[in-house]
Amino acid sequence: MRPKYKIARTSYTTFGTWGVLHKQTREFDTEPTITEDIPVAVTLENPWIDNLPRVSCIPCGLYLCKRIDSPKFGDTFEICDVPERTHILFHSGNFERDTLGCILVASKFGVLSNTPAVLDSKIAFRNFLDGLEDIDEFELAIVDCDGLPF
Repeated sequence: MRPKYKIARTSYTTFGTWGVLHKQTREFDTEPTITEDIPVAVTLENPWIDNLPRVSCIPCGLYLCKRIDSPKFGDTFEICDVPERTHILFHSGNFERDTLGCILVASKFGVLSNTPAVLDSKIAFRNFLDGLEDIDEFELAIVDCDGLPF
């Protein structure tokens, strides 16, 4: 059985699409509800720009992620079967400009050089990979959290 993860997107801004990556503790819940799932990292993606390659976040939905050896990022996971898109990876980085259509994994939200960013990304990305040691595939749900009572 493949592990299941969910990115709950919390906001869309000109500085990027912000979310929280959770490890699912039960079957996928694609509704934006509060669950017992385990938060493992924060995420940063490009803003929504009509799913354009390298400049947009990907559409909400269910995806299969497969382990790959990226020439640029090394051991990571690729998000597969995104409509009209390829080579979408999880990797480290701090700013929206670092994503190139991929998903950055970090420890917390913050500000660097007066710009909204995600912080401690290399550590969080390593922890993410460590949590998937000996796993070659996992399922990913990406959902919006509009309307949650935070």
